Amino acid sequence: MKTKFSTNFPQSRIVKLLAISALCLSFASVSDAPLQTVAVLCKDSRNHMPTHGFLPPQMAAKAQAYAHEHNILPPQAVASAFPGLDLPLLPLDTDPQPPKSRPYVLIYDARGDTYLPGFRARFEHGDSSNDSSANKAYDLQIEMRSFLKKAFNRNSIDDKGADLVGTVHFGWHVNNAFWNGHQMIYGDGDGIFFNSFLSIDIVGHEMFHAVSDSACDLTYLGQSGALDEHLSDVFGVLFRQWHNNVSADKDSWLLGTELFTDRVNGRALRDMRYPGTAFNDPFFGKDGQAAHMRNFVYTDDDDDNGGVHYNSGIPNRAFALFATAIGGKAWKTAGHVWYEVATSGHLPKTCDFQTFADQTLLACARQSPQDVPKLIKAWAAVGIVVR
Repeated sequence: MKTKFSTNFPQSRIVKLLAISALCLSFASVSDAPLQTVAVLCKDSRNHMPTHGFLPPQMAAKAQAYAHEHNILPPQAVASAFPGLDLPLLPLDTDPQPPKSRPYVLIYDARGDTYLPGFRARFEHGDSSNDSSANKAYDLQIEMRSFLKKAFNRNSIDDKGADLVGTVHFGWHVNNAFWNGHQMIYGDGDGIFFNSFLSIDIVGHEMFHAVSDSACDLTYLGQSGALDEHLSDVFGVLFRQWHNNVSADKDSWLLGTELFTDRVNGRALRDMRYPGTAFNDPFFGKDGQAAHMRNFVYTDDDDDNGGVHYNSGIPNRAFALFATAIGGKAWKTAGHVWYEVATSGHLPKTCDFQTFADQTLLACARQSPQDVPKLIKAWAAVGIVVR
Protein backbone atom coordinates (compact mmCIF):
# COMPACT_ATOMS: atom_id res chain seq x y z
CA MET A 1 0.00 0.00 0.00
CA LYS A 2 1.42 3.35 -1.00
CA THR A 3 1.15 6.45 1.12
CA LYS A 4 0.43 9.74 -0.58
CA PHE A 5 2.41 12.69 0.73
CA SER A 6 1.12 16.21 0.33
CA THR A 7 3.26 18.66 -1.59
CA ASN A 8 1.58 21.56 0.20
CA PHE A 9 3.50 21.20 3.48
CA PRO A 10 3.92 24.81 4.68
CA GLN A 11 7.33 26.19 3.86
CA SER A 12 7.49 28.07 7.15
CA ARG A 13 7.07 24.80 9.05
CA ILE A 14 9.84 23.19 7.05
CA VAL A 15 12.12 26.10 7.93
CA LYS A 16 11.25 25.71 11.60
CA LEU A 17 11.90 21.99 11.62
CA LEU A 18 15.21 22.36 9.82
CA ALA A 19 16.32 25.10 12.18
CA ILE A 20 15.38 23.16 15.28
CA SER A 21 17.08 20.02 13.96
CA ALA A 22 20.22 21.95 13.12
CA LEU A 23 20.25 23.48 16.59
CA CYS A 24 19.95 20.12 18.31
CA LEU A 25 22.61 18.51 16.11
CA SER A 26 25.03 21.38 16.54
CA PHE A 27 24.64 21.27 20.30
CA ALA A 28 25.29 17.56 20.39
CA SER A 29 28.37 17.90 18.21
CA VAL A 30 30.11 20.70 20.09
CA SER A 31 29.09 20.20 23.68
CA ASP A 32 30.76 18.05 26.30
CA ALA A 33 27.72 18.48 28.56
CA PRO A 34 26.00 15.31 29.75
CA LEU A 35 23.91 13.56 27.12
CA GLN A 36 20.81 13.66 29.28
CA THR A 37 20.76 17.41 28.90
CA VAL A 38 20.90 17.13 25.13
CA ALA A 39 17.97 14.73 25.23
CA VAL A 40 15.65 17.31 26.75
CA LEU A 41 17.01 20.52 25.24
CA CYS A 42 14.73 20.54 22.23
CA LYS A 43 11.62 19.27 23.94
CA ASP A 44 8.41 21.29 23.74
CA SER A 45 6.87 21.11 27.20
CA ARG A 46 3.56 22.78 26.42
CA ASN A 47 1.87 19.40 26.34
CA HIS A 48 3.83 18.02 29.29
CA MET A 49 2.36 19.81 32.26
CA PRO A 50 2.75 18.68 35.88
CA THR A 51 1.86 15.16 36.88
CA HIS A 52 3.51 15.32 40.31
CA GLY A 53 2.82 18.89 41.35
CA PHE A 54 3.40 20.01 44.94
CA LEU A 55 0.27 22.14 44.97
CA PRO A 56 -3.02 20.20 44.82
CA PRO A 57 -4.81 20.88 41.52
CA GLN A 58 -7.90 22.30 43.27
CA MET A 59 -5.85 25.09 44.86
CA ALA A 60 -3.98 25.83 41.65
CA ALA A 61 -7.29 26.02 39.77
CA LYS A 62 -8.82 28.41 42.31
CA ALA A 63 -5.82 30.73 42.13
CA GLN A 64 -5.93 30.65 38.34
CA ALA A 65 -9.67 31.40 38.31
CA TYR A 66 -9.04 34.36 40.59
CA ALA A 67 -6.38 35.69 38.20
CA HIS A 68 -8.77 35.42 35.24
CA GLU A 69 -11.64 37.00 37.17
CA HIS A 70 -9.47 39.97 38.08
CA ASN A 71 -7.85 40.22 34.65
CA ILE A 72 -4.43 39.33 35.99
CA LEU A 73 -3.21 37.90 32.70
CA PRO A 74 0.31 36.96 31.61
CA PRO A 75 2.18 39.27 29.27
CA GLN A 76 3.46 38.04 25.92
CA ALA A 77 5.91 35.18 26.45
CA VAL A 78 9.62 35.79 26.06
CA ALA A 79 10.34 36.55 22.42
CA SER A 80 12.30 33.97 20.48
CA ALA A 81 15.89 34.77 19.70
CA PHE A 82 15.29 33.43 16.20
CA PRO A 83 12.54 35.31 14.32
CA GLY A 84 9.78 33.03 13.10
CA LEU A 85 10.63 30.15 15.43
CA ASP A 86 8.39 29.03 18.26
CA LEU A 87 11.36 27.56 20.15
CA PRO A 88 13.87 29.97 21.68
CA LEU A 89 17.45 29.36 20.64
CA LEU A 90 19.36 27.79 23.50
CA PRO A 91 22.96 28.85 24.04
CA LEU A 92 25.52 26.27 23.00
CA ASP A 93 27.67 25.06 25.88
CA THR A 94 31.19 24.87 24.54
CA ASP A 95 33.00 25.16 27.84
CA PRO A 96 35.07 22.02 28.49
CA GLN A 97 33.72 19.86 31.30
CA PRO A 98 35.98 18.02 33.72
CA PRO A 99 35.82 14.21 33.81
CA LYS A 100 32.51 13.21 35.33
CA SER A 101 32.88 11.64 38.76
CA ARG A 102 29.34 12.31 40.02
CA PRO A 103 26.00 13.62 38.72
CA TYR A 104 25.99 17.12 37.32
CA VAL A 105 23.60 19.75 38.62
CA LEU A 106 22.33 21.80 35.69
CA ILE A 107 19.99 24.76 36.19
CA TYR A 108 18.20 26.50 33.33
CA ASP A 109 16.01 29.59 33.12
CA ALA A 110 12.74 29.40 31.16
CA ARG A 111 12.43 33.20 31.33
CA GLY A 112 8.68 33.08 31.68
CA ASP A 113 8.11 30.66 28.82
CA THR A 114 7.22 26.97 29.01
CA TYR A 115 9.79 25.41 26.72
CA LEU A 116 12.21 23.14 28.53
CA PRO A 117 14.77 23.21 29.79
CA GLY A 118 15.29 26.86 28.76
CA PHE A 119 18.43 28.97 28.76
CA ARG A 120 21.56 27.96 30.62
CA ALA A 121 21.64 29.67 34.02
CA ARG A 122 23.96 27.81 36.42
CA PHE A 123 25.92 24.65 35.67
CA GLU A 124 28.16 22.77 38.02
CA HIS A 125 31.84 23.72 37.60
CA GLY A 126 30.67 27.00 36.07
CA ASP A 127 30.17 30.52 37.34
CA SER A 128 27.32 31.53 39.59
CA SER A 129 24.32 33.22 38.03
CA ASN A 130 23.13 36.78 38.35
CA ASP A 131 19.69 35.34 39.04
CA SER A 132 19.01 34.51 42.69
CA SER A 133 16.43 31.84 41.84
CA ALA A 134 18.90 29.99 39.63
CA ASN A 135 21.51 30.05 42.39
CA LYS A 136 19.00 28.90 45.01
CA ALA A 137 17.79 26.02 42.84
CA TYR A 138 21.41 25.06 42.18
CA ASP A 139 22.32 25.10 45.88
CA LEU A 140 19.26 23.08 46.91
CA GLN A 141 19.75 20.45 44.21
CA ILE A 142 23.42 20.14 45.21
CA GLU A 143 22.27 19.64 48.81
CA MET A 144 19.64 17.07 47.85
CA ARG A 145 22.30 15.13 45.96
CA SER A 146 24.45 15.15 49.11
CA PHE A 147 21.48 14.13 51.27
CA LEU A 148 20.71 11.10 49.10
CA LYS A 149 24.37 10.08 49.07
CA LYS A 150 25.29 10.69 52.70
CA ALA A 151 22.06 9.58 54.35
CA PHE A 152 21.14 6.65 52.06
CA ASN A 153 24.23 6.00 49.93
CA ARG A 154 22.15 6.68 46.81
CA ASN A 155 23.91 7.82 43.66
CA SER A 156 21.54 10.55 42.49
CA ILE A 157 17.81 10.16 41.90
CA ASP A 158 18.09 6.89 39.96
CA ASP A 159 21.05 5.44 41.91
CA LYS A 160 22.94 5.38 38.61
CA GLY A 161 24.34 8.89 38.58
CA ALA A 162 21.62 10.68 36.61
CA ASP A 163 22.18 14.39 36.13
CA LEU A 164 19.96 16.71 38.15
CA VAL A 165 18.33 19.14 35.76
CA GLY A 166 16.16 22.01 36.95
CA THR A 167 14.40 24.97 35.38
CA VAL A 168 13.46 28.18 37.19
CA HIS A 169 11.01 30.92 36.14
CA PHE A 170 8.83 28.38 34.35
CA GLY A 171 5.81 30.10 32.80
CA TRP A 172 4.38 33.34 34.04
CA HIS A 173 4.00 33.25 37.83
CA VAL A 174 3.19 29.53 37.80
CA ASN A 175 1.79 28.19 41.07
CA ASN A 176 3.59 24.89 41.32
CA ALA A 177 6.80 22.92 41.32
CA PHE A 178 6.94 19.51 39.73
CA TRP A 179 8.95 16.60 38.38
CA ASN A 180 7.90 15.93 34.78
CA GLY A 181 9.67 12.60 34.31
CA HIS A 182 12.86 14.25 33.01
CA GLN A 183 13.69 17.21 35.21
CA MET A 184 12.69 19.53 38.04
CA ILE A 185 10.58 22.60 37.23
CA TYR A 186 9.99 25.52 39.59
CA GLY A 187 7.28 28.16 39.34
CA ASP A 188 7.66 31.64 40.79
CA GLY A 189 4.22 31.74 42.40
CA ASP A 190 1.64 34.40 41.61
CA GLY A 191 2.66 36.74 44.41
CA ILE A 192 -1.02 36.98 45.36
CA PHE A 193 -1.53 33.73 47.25
CA PHE A 194 1.79 31.97 46.70
CA ASN A 195 5.43 32.88 46.96
CA SER A 196 8.20 31.11 45.04
CA PHE A 197 8.12 27.32 45.09
CA LEU A 198 11.88 27.26 45.68
CA SER A 199 12.07 26.18 49.30
CA ILE A 200 14.04 23.30 50.74
CA ASP A 201 11.18 20.96 51.60
CA ILE A 202 9.43 21.56 48.26
CA VAL A 203 12.62 20.87 46.31
CA GLY A 204 13.22 17.73 48.37
CA HIS A 205 9.62 16.63 47.88
CA GLU A 206 9.70 16.99 44.11
CA MET A 207 13.14 15.47 43.67
CA PHE A 208 12.02 12.43 45.63
CA HIS A 209 9.25 11.94 43.08
CA ALA A 210 12.13 11.21 40.70
CA VAL A 211 13.53 8.69 43.19
CA SER A 212 10.14 7.00 43.51
CA ASP A 213 9.69 6.89 39.74
CA SER A 214 13.01 5.09 39.44
CA ALA A 215 12.69 2.83 42.49
CA CYS A 216 9.05 1.74 42.69
CA ASP A 217 7.13 3.57 39.93
CA LEU A 218 3.88 3.73 41.89
CA THR A 219 0.75 4.34 39.84
CA TYR A 220 -0.23 7.96 40.43
CA LEU A 221 -3.84 7.22 41.28
CA GLY A 222 -5.81 6.38 44.42
CA GLN A 223 -3.92 4.83 47.33
CA SER A 224 -0.75 4.12 45.34
CA GLY A 225 -0.71 7.74 44.17
CA ALA A 226 -1.25 8.91 47.75
CA LEU A 227 1.74 6.78 48.77
CA ASP A 228 3.78 8.44 46.03
CA GLU A 229 2.87 11.84 47.49
CA HIS A 230 3.48 10.53 51.00
CA LEU A 231 7.02 9.35 50.20
CA SER A 232 7.85 12.75 48.75
CA ASP A 233 6.44 14.50 51.82
CA VAL A 234 8.47 12.24 54.10
CA PHE A 235 11.77 12.77 52.32
CA GLY A 236 11.12 16.46 51.71
CA VAL A 237 10.80 16.94 55.47
CA LEU A 238 13.75 14.62 56.20
CA PHE A 239 15.86 16.63 53.75
CA ARG A 240 15.08 19.80 55.69
CA GLN A 241 15.75 18.09 59.03
CA TRP A 242 19.07 16.74 57.74
CA HIS A 243 20.09 20.11 56.30
CA ASN A 244 19.26 21.91 59.56
CA ASN A 245 20.44 19.02 61.78
CA VAL A 246 17.09 19.00 63.60
CA SER A 247 15.82 16.02 65.58
CA ALA A 248 12.34 14.60 65.08
CA ASP A 249 10.94 16.12 68.28
CA LYS A 250 12.19 19.61 67.40
CA ASP A 251 10.84 19.81 63.85
CA SER A 252 7.48 21.31 62.92
CA TRP A 253 6.66 18.52 60.44
CA LEU A 254 5.17 21.17 58.18
CA LEU A 255 5.63 21.37 54.41
CA GLY A 256 5.52 24.64 52.52
CA THR A 257 5.96 26.97 55.49
CA GLU A 258 7.31 29.71 53.20
CA LEU A 259 4.77 29.18 50.44
CA PHE A 260 1.75 31.27 51.43
CA THR A 261 1.70 35.05 51.19
CA ASP A 262 0.25 37.06 54.07
CA ARG A 263 -3.07 36.99 52.26
CA VAL A 264 -3.60 33.30 53.13
CA ASN A 265 -4.57 32.15 56.60
CA GLY A 266 -2.34 29.15 57.09
CA ARG A 267 0.84 27.86 58.72
CA ALA A 268 1.86 25.77 55.72
CA LEU A 269 0.41 23.72 52.88
CA ARG A 270 0.56 20.42 54.81
CA ASP A 271 1.10 19.26 58.37
CA MET A 272 2.40 15.70 58.64
CA ARG A 273 1.81 15.37 62.37
CA TYR A 274 -1.69 16.89 62.30
CA PRO A 275 -3.06 16.49 58.76
CA GLY A 276 -6.06 18.69 58.02
CA THR A 277 -4.92 21.60 60.22
CA ALA A 278 -2.30 23.37 58.09
CA PHE A 279 -4.61 26.11 56.79
CA ASN A 280 -8.15 27.39 57.12
CA ASP A 281 -8.62 30.22 54.68
CA PRO A 282 -11.72 32.12 53.51
CA PHE A 283 -10.69 31.74 49.86
CA PHE A 284 -9.16 28.23 49.75
CA GLY A 285 -11.22 26.73 52.56
CA LYS A 286 -9.98 24.27 55.17
CA ASP A 287 -7.08 21.90 54.71
CA GLY A 288 -8.71 18.75 53.37
CA GLN A 289 -6.07 16.18 54.25
CA ALA A 290 -7.28 13.03 55.99
CA ALA A 291 -5.55 11.98 59.21
CA HIS A 292 -7.24 8.59 59.73
CA MET A 293 -8.73 5.85 57.57
CA ARG A 294 -12.20 6.74 58.83
CA ASN A 295 -11.73 10.10 57.09
CA PHE A 296 -10.44 8.57 53.85
CA VAL A 297 -11.56 10.72 50.92
CA TYR A 298 -13.37 8.72 48.26
CA THR A 299 -13.44 10.60 44.99
CA ASP A 300 -13.31 9.93 41.26
CA ASP A 301 -10.11 9.63 39.28
CA ASP A 302 -10.44 13.15 37.85
CA ASP A 303 -10.42 14.74 41.30
CA ASP A 304 -6.76 14.99 42.29
CA ASN A 305 -5.99 11.59 40.70
CA GLY A 306 -8.34 9.93 43.14
CA GLY A 307 -7.42 12.10 46.12
CA VAL A 308 -3.65 11.65 46.19
CA HIS A 309 -3.03 14.93 48.05
CA TYR A 310 -5.94 14.36 50.44
CA ASN A 311 -5.21 10.79 51.53
CA SER A 312 -1.43 11.08 51.76
CA GLY A 313 -2.09 12.63 55.16
CA ILE A 314 -2.90 9.19 56.59
CA PRO A 315 0.55 7.58 56.08
CA ASN A 316 2.13 11.01 56.70
CA ARG A 317 0.78 11.01 60.25
CA ALA A 318 1.86 7.41 60.81
CA PHE A 319 5.43 8.25 59.81
CA ALA A 320 5.57 11.42 61.94
CA LEU A 321 4.25 9.53 64.97
CA PHE A 322 6.73 6.71 64.43
CA ALA A 323 9.71 9.02 63.97
CA THR A 324 8.91 11.16 67.01
CA ALA A 325 8.31 8.05 69.15
CA ILE A 326 11.83 6.84 68.30
CA GLY A 327 13.32 10.32 68.70
CA GLY A 328 16.69 11.51 67.50
CA LYS A 329 17.60 12.08 63.86
CA ALA A 330 14.68 10.70 61.85
CA TRP A 331 16.68 10.28 58.64
CA LYS A 332 18.87 7.78 60.51
CA THR A 333 16.00 5.75 61.99
CA ALA A 334 12.45 5.85 60.64
CA GLY A 335 13.72 7.30 57.36
CA HIS A 336 15.85 4.22 56.70
CA VAL A 337 12.86 1.94 57.25
CA TRP A 338 10.80 3.91 54.72
CA TYR A 339 13.71 4.17 52.30
CA GLU A 340 14.21 0.39 52.32
CA VAL A 341 10.52 -0.16 51.55
CA ALA A 342 10.50 2.45 48.77
CA THR A 343 13.61 1.09 47.05
CA SER A 344 13.37 -2.65 47.75
CA GLY A 345 11.56 -3.46 44.51
CA HIS A 346 8.88 -5.35 46.47
CA LEU A 347 6.10 -2.76 46.21
CA PRO A 348 3.47 -3.42 43.54
CA LYS A 349 2.77 -0.42 41.31
CA THR A 350 -0.79 -0.30 42.63
CA CYS A 351 0.29 -0.70 46.26
CA ASP A 352 -2.35 0.15 48.85
CA PHE A 353 -1.84 1.51 52.36
CA GLN A 354 -2.14 -1.89 54.04
CA THR A 355 0.49 -3.49 51.82
CA PHE A 356 2.84 -0.56 52.37
CA ALA A 357 2.35 -0.67 56.14
CA ASP A 358 3.02 -4.41 56.19
CA GLN A 359 6.26 -3.83 54.29
CA THR A 360 7.39 -1.19 56.80
CA LEU A 361 6.85 -3.73 59.59
CA LEU A 362 9.10 -6.26 57.84
CA ALA A 363 11.77 -3.63 57.21
CA CYS A 364 11.63 -2.37 60.78
CA ALA A 365 11.94 -5.91 62.13
CA ARG A 366 15.15 -6.31 60.08
CA GLN A 367 16.67 -2.93 60.89
CA SER A 368 15.57 -2.14 64.44
CA PRO A 369 13.34 -4.78 66.02
CA GLN A 370 13.20 -2.79 69.25
CA ASP A 371 11.17 -0.15 67.40
CA VAL A 372 8.50 -2.54 66.07
CA PRO A 373 6.01 -1.78 68.91
CA LYS A 374 6.30 1.95 68.14
CA LEU A 375 5.63 1.30 64.45
CA ILE A 376 2.58 -0.86 65.19
CA LYS A 377 1.21 1.85 67.47
CA ALA A 378 1.82 4.58 64.84
CA TRP A 379 -0.09 2.71 62.14
CA ALA A 380 -2.88 1.85 64.60
CA ALA A 381 -3.26 5.56 65.36
CA VAL A 382 -4.35 6.13 61.75
CA GLY A 383 -6.60 3.08 61.55
CA ILE A 384 -4.24 0.57 59.93
CA VAL A 385 -3.48 -2.70 61.73
CA VAL A 386 -0.12 -4.39 61.17
CA ARG A 387 1.09 -7.43 63.03
